[in-house]
Amino acid sequence: MLSNIYLSQRALKANSFRTLVVPQPYREGAGNIRRAWHGTAMRVYKGMQCVDGPKESRRSLTLGERIKHLAAGLLLLVPLINTLALLILRKAGVQRAPVYVPGGFVSRQWVPAPYAAPMLWAIDNREYRVETDPAVVRSKIEKETREARMQQEEQNRIELFSKQIEGLKSVQADKGIKGEIAQVRNAHFLKTDALEAGLADAQGMRTSMEDTYHTAKVKVKVDGNLLEVKVSAIFDGHGGKGMAEFAKDNFVKHLKKRLEEFNRNGLQDVGVWNALKVALVDLSRNYKSNEGGATANVCLQIGRKVWMANVGDSRAILIKPEGTVVQLTEDQKPHLEKYARGIEKRGHLVLGGRLDGDLGVARALGDHDFIGGASARPKITLYELPEDSQPCYLLQACDGIWDVASSDQVGGLAHRLIKKGRSLPVVAADIVKAAFQAGSTDNMTVMLRKL
Repeated sequence: MLSNIYLSQRALKANSFRTLVVPQPYREGAGNIRRAWHGTAMRVYKGMQCVDGPKESRRSLTLGERIKHLAAGLLLLVPLINTLALLILRKAGVQRAPVYVPGGFVSRQWVPAPYAAPMLWAIDNREYRVETDPAVVRSKIEKETREARMQQEEQNRIELFSKQIEGLKSVQADKGIKGEIAQVRNAHFLKTDALEAGLADAQGMRTSMEDTYHTAKVKVKVDGNLLEVKVSAIFDGHGGKGMAEFAKDNFVKHLKKRLEEFNRNGLQDVGVWNALKVALVDLSRNYKSNEGGATANVCLQIGRKVWMANVGDSRAILIKPEGTVVQLTEDQKPHLEKYARGIEKRGHLVLGGRLDGDLGVARALGDHDFIGGASARPKITLYELPEDSQPCYLLQACDGIWDVASSDQVGGLAHRLIKKGRSLPVVAADIVKAAFQAGSTDNMTVMLRKL
């Protein structure tokens, strides 16, 4: 601002507006480069003055001074260099990446730099890529499974939650919302109709509740036959509840469409894997609002196979009959190296452990303000239930639970309560209450069901 005032006063005094046409940083940059090229600099005598002003002479610059002038000049001219490079690229037929806004993909005319976000078609190619090689799909599933187990081992160091387990009194099912869980703000627990899953959620310390959930039995037409797929999902909204509500209402529609598309010749692991990948991207792209985004933790049970698709930092664990806990999904955080690389490939940065210094998850549904920086493409794992064994239990929960607890702690508590004969909604409510007592300040949602 001060520079603009100076330039305006100088232009009025000299009755010349050339100084406003050529901005000061460009002139300073050109002057520094000129001095570096000629290797001379003006020196003003401190002695006698003449009528035309101070006496001047020129001296030679050292090599170090010339390098400094050159560096300063190039730095000041970076915006001009970017603009010229952009014009050259435009003449060569290269256009700026269109930006996604609600209502569709449009091309904006302003360009921050020619090396900014990659082309939209490149982002789409990354989001919608399909893998047809069964060996590659199997390798990716195994890799994601290993990384989920590694995260489980790392987070076993969390001890906050375990302090609340001993002496925990169970919620009484007949008290409902008036029971002990009502101590947690706007809390309730119930049994869902579709899969008879136990669910408990609570607003907690937050000013609003942005979590949603969905369970369903979906009939999918595969190779001329109807196949039943059991679906359970938790969507944790951020920046508003819009994306989470939209996902709850529309996910099954996109999933069914993609399952039928990728499994026309019979159900195969490759087809299910691709259907989950693309269905969640479809869900994100069809959200026509800028009201925040959401994480997604989705389970598909097809026969004895349990498919998990995760976007963001919600998590699913499997509780075996003997009480062993298996973490099925990995929390996707921007500070993790593999997710940071993906963010940078989409033209964004990780600052302070957050995407663009703002978003706390590396992948999410919606979040159109980040222009593709937060991928909606899920990480997928597969667990096959053993034949003729006692039932296992699947527990899905948002990050309000995992912020204060490890997978083993939550799974261990759930297993002990189930063994005592508690119903699934009551067990879920106990976990929510314990997480709140352990210091969770986020919304809390737990879904527990028998597989």
